[in-house]
Formats: sequence, C-alpha cells, structure tokens
Amino acid sequence: MPGWESLSNVAAVQGGFALAGLLLALLLTALAAFAAYQLRGGAWPEWLDIGEYQLRSRFLSIGIAVVLGLLLVSEVVAYSYVRRLGALTVAAEQDSADRIKRLTAEAKPRTALDGQSRYLKENSELRQKLIGTENKLASLERTQTQKHLSPDQQRFLIEALRPFPGQKISIASIRGDDEGLLLVQEFVSVFEAAGWDHHGEDGITTQDWPRDPIGIEVVLNEDDARADRIPPGVAGLINVVRKLGLVYDSTVYMDNEVPAGQALLKVGKKLRK
Repeated sequence: MPGWESLSNVAAVQGGFALAGLLLALLLTALAAFAAYQLRGGAWPEWLDIGEYQLRSRFLSIGIAVVLGLLLVSEVVAYSYVRRLGALTVAAEQDSADRIKRLTAEAKPRTALDGQSRYLKENSELRQKLIGTENKLASLERTQTQKHLSPDQQRFLIEALRPFPGQKISIASIRGDDEGLLLVQEFVSVFEAAGWDHHGEDGITTQDWPRDPIGIEVVLNEDDARADRIPPGVAGLINVVRKLGLVYDSTVYMDNEVPAGQALLKVGKKLRK
C-alpha cells in the first residue's frame, strides 16, 4: 500500500481517506434525501431528462449503491491506515527510547572522567546562589512592613510609658488606611494601660498630609523641641519606638499645631521590624 513504511505518509493517507469517507457519507445522505423528496408523490417526475435519457429511480438507486460501496472501501482503507499509524507510532517511540539509552550509555564514561570537577563547579555556584538568597531574605526581613504590635511589643511599650502617667498625646493615621486604624487601636490600648491621656475619641483622627508618614512618627511642639523642653514621657516614647524598630529614621518631627507639653503620634503605612 502507498506510503506504508513512512509515519508521515501513513498519517497523510489515513487523513485523506477519512476525509473522503466523510464527503461520500454526505453525498450519500444528499442522494437519499433527494430521492425521498422526489418520490413523495409516489411517481418519478418526468421532467428529469437528459437528451434521450431519463433519470429514473433505478439510476438513482445505482448511484446510491456506488457511493455506498466507495464509502465502505474508504472506511476499510482508512481503518487499515489507522492501525498502521498506531504501529509506526509505537515503533518510533521505541526507537527514540533506544536512542536515548544509547546516548546515555555513551555519555557515562565521559561523565565519570570530569564528574568531580563539574560537581565542584556546580557546588560552588549553588553556594553562591544560596548566599545571595540568604542576603535577599535578610534584606526583605529588615524592610518588611509590620501591620500590628506583637504582645511582647505592647508589654514593652506599657512598661516604658507607665512611669509617666497623665501624659497627653493625640493619635492620627492616614485617611483611608484601614490597617493603620487597627494599629491606632493597639496604641490606644497601650496608652490606656500606661495611664496616658489620649483625649478620648477626640484625640484619635484620620488626616490627609502633604507627605504621608512612614513608620511611627512622634511629632513635638516646635517651640518645645527648639527650647529643649521635651516632656520626659514624650522623650521616653521616642526612645522606645526607636528601640522597637517602629520608626523609619531618627528624624525629629516638629509642628506648632501640636499643643505645648504634648505630642502627636502619626501612624504611617510602612513600619520596619
């Protein structure tokens, strides 16, 4: 049979016969439908003439039989090519597997000769990648944002602020920052436990600033800061938030809108551990 030994040829021939079978099936269906339509009155129409010949029902029957025979032949041949295609595919896969085994066997002696040096090189590269990954992880941990105070941090803050009861302070966060509001509530709990006065609900606000605060920023009254009249409690708050790594840097923030003797604690979006 044509192309019997070639996988690509067998696939092409099988596809051709399958397509031919489909077309013949459609033609057979059309002929049958046409005959049924013409015979719906019980007689073959006389107008189907070609010259001296009339296309009577027997000629249509012969045509249908021929088409049916061709359809059967195409399906049988297509089925034979399908089986051959499967056999050639299995043979090709086996040949590929044998080729891989042979190449692997040929490569083993060469691998044995230079395996040690390659292992040392790959091990060194792996160690370098590991060191780089550890450095990136450490950098990420240093800059990772913290969205709440841990229980240990809250206890540390309370113990540091408790010696200064009655210290007045206000708390503000960025408008629209829901995570900042959660952190504000944790600071409220800390100040209340330490005996500080945060002015109740009036002292807790959300604001829009020209510059969003980063981390925790303790804002002083400008006159107090310049005259070095920082209240001991506020100084203690600044020191403890720095020790806990809650501030972005060591900048001293001042604002004359903050009442003298008090402070404003701003909760920013980013906090460093």
